[in-house]
Amino acid sequence: MFSERRSALELAVEAGVTMLRAGGEIGRVEDTIGHMARAFDVRQVNAYATPTGIIVTGETGDGDSHTLVRRVPSVSNDLSIVAAVNDLSRRCARRQLTLQAAWDELQTIKHGPAPYAPVILVGAAGIAAATAANLFGGSVYDMLGAGISGIIVQFAMLIIAKRVDGVFARSWAGGALAACCALLLHRLFPQVTVDYSIAGAIIPLVPGVAITNALRDIIGGQLVSGVARAAEAAAIGIAVAAGVGIVLSIISL
Repeated sequence: MFSERRSALELAVEAGVTMLRAGGEIGRVEDTIGHMARAFDVRQVNAYATPTGIIVTGETGDGDSHTLVRRVPSVSNDLSIVAAVNDLSRRCARRQLTLQAAWDELQTIKHGPAPYAPVILVGAAGIAAATAANLFGGSVYDMLGAGISGIIVQFAMLIIAKRVDGVFARSWAGGALAACCALLLHRLFPQVTVDYSIAGAIIPLVPGVAITNALRDIIGGQLVSGVARAAEAAAIGIAVAAGVGIVLSIISL
């Protein structure tokens, strides 16, 4: 029974780490850990999560308490994983799964294929960029320029993400590339306005999920994680702006 409860605590922590890496909000991560651990008879569960780590304690035997600490070095946005782990925790709470079955399903969620192929991500970025340029008041030519720039930026970001861990460096590179693409398209096609093209192309780089989670964490009382995520979102915005600004400054010299 002791080893089974210890495995249940490790399962709950791994589920929390998986959700946190996929961009889940802190309150949901802590609730999921508690529900999954208690579903397999772990008592006195206390979970504390931040954007970069999780600390969980629970009683796994006759009064024996254990503490597990996990660091989360990088976070991406994949809400399909968050939804899948959340559904898994609900079924565990309803006693519909054994401990081993829950472990197997969690591994499948972690190592499963990406929900969208790279071509879909690149195409969606182009559509989002073109639509944003239109909303900002750009012409049809500006929409085309922004769409092309958005496609190039998203394609480059998929490659950069595999080689660069720092979100600031990736965001800076994305902003610089967006400015370069817009300037090049303006040189080739003067009808394309640089400002609208850049504004549309950097829309896929905006940390919308991070901003939303930061506000939700702050409203929910998770002040540490809320402020940390707000700072991360601000850093990304500054990096994108710095990349654009440096390229425009160099070209204008």
